[in-house]
Amino acid sequence: TLLDCSLVCRAWLPASRHQLFQKLDIDTPERYDLLVSRVLHSEKMRIHLLSVRSVVLFTDHP
Repeated sequence: TLLDCSLVCRAWLPASRHQLFQKLDIDTPERYDLLVSRVLHSEKMRIHLLSVRSVVLFTDHP
């Protein structure tokens, strides 16, 4: 997966993060808390929010 590739080589991390942050699926309260704690409160990670093109919040699961 792209996430696995981002862990293989440090040089691949910026490009892969750009792709990984294009769509945010926040389908549980825990994922929301994780986004807030690890991304919104991190200067290093917050810049990647500029890549977001789509956000899905708390969808219903059958």
